[in-house]
Amino acid sequence: MKGVVELPPPPTDLASYGYVRGLDGLRLAAVTIVVLAHYRLSAALPGGFGVTIFFAISGFLISRLLLAEERRHGKISLRNFFIRRFLRLMPPLVIMLFITASLYAFAFGRPVNVLEILSAIFYVSNLYTVAQMFWPLKPGLHEYGPLWSLAVEEHFYLIFPFLLFFVRRWGSRVKILAGVIIGSLALRILASYSVADPESFNYYFTLTRLDAIAWGCLLSFGLENEETRRVLANARGWRSFLFASAILLGGIAYRSIFFQDTFRYTVHGFGMLLLLNAFIFGSSMSVLTRIAEWRPIQLGGRMSYEIYLWHQHVWFVISLLVERYAFRLGLSLVLTLLVSYGLYRLTTMATKRIARQFGSKSVEDERQKAYQPERHREAGLHPPRSMQTVANGSQDELELKAPNPSG
Repeated sequence: MKGVVELPPPPTDLASYGYVRGLDGLRLAAVTIVVLAHYRLSAALPGGFGVTIFFAISGFLISRLLLAEERRHGKISLRNFFIRRFLRLMPPLVIMLFITASLYAFAFGRPVNVLEILSAIFYVSNLYTVAQMFWPLKPGLHEYGPLWSLAVEEHFYLIFPFLLFFVRRWGSRVKILAGVIIGSLALRILASYSVADPESFNYYFTLTRLDAIAWGCLLSFGLENEETRRVLANARGWRSFLFASAILLGGIAYRSIFFQDTFRYTVHGFGMLLLLNAFIFGSSMSVLTRIAEWRPIQLGGRMSYEIYLWHQHVWFVISLLVERYAFRLGLSLVLTLLVSYGLYRLTTMATKRIARQFGSKSVEDERQKAYQPERHREAGLHPPRSMQTVANGSQDELELKAPNPSG
């Protein structure tokens, strides 16, 4: 099939810098759910579920990379970690804010809330949204709404690297993550009885959403221990994937208000742990993995951050020009992809070389280390074909969010 790269092997259980197959496809699936939900298809596709996928992927991948750094160097460089995060996240965000705020103010006559822009730059958008539930603050523009999830991720990663740096015992680390998961659920239950709008509070507030990221981290940590690694190894392949999918769909289908405001996030977090373990590490998942590794899908997954940042603003502009929904939807999707690709090339691709100075490992770097020319020549072997066929890029350079849709 033209455009499909040679299928990489499943990644090693123990944390490493190696390429994690399938993650770009999952990223694209997550941001697609978010975008279509915001494009008036929320009845069929709950956008919040896409954000949960982003959170779990982010927790798994970033914890895996930090554990790999710890294994290779004996420690984690907090300075390099935060510089890499800044280089990946801030340039696309600032460019988006500058362009859109200028257009809203001068071209469309929509005054921009300065506090909203500042809250986005300093990653407190979600707290600004929550504060509006309790104080008469000026609401922001709807199009900046998705930025709340970026704030939740950054709050988590302001603390998580320090956990790895100061807490070295595996058991203590796992207990802390379990505490985050249980604590988030307990706070959601408390809020459901004490807050006027528990649905919004539990959705946006940092402490009620951290568990979604912690579940992804828990998978990485579980693979570091021999006993839990054996358990996880027996939960891979199609059966486990379908079981995890059933859990995730069940969490969406069960419409109890109390459940949706509280236990739904816990169920989805657990389901994402099972799904990531089955999909990424399952050797029998080659059909889905090949789809996820198709180059256009890879590229879409790598652009997911830019897509997440821009899709609402594109929809606003197209809605002013096109009345018919089908045309509006199609044009918005195409223009979002074009704008996102341009900004991806302008920012993310341009900062890769700088990021490598601070410990960012590209996929190609790791292949070059694994390939030893002398040994291959002695054995009469050619360089691994995957060194030539896999698209350039790195998942640690693309430390995201979400998603959320963002990360």
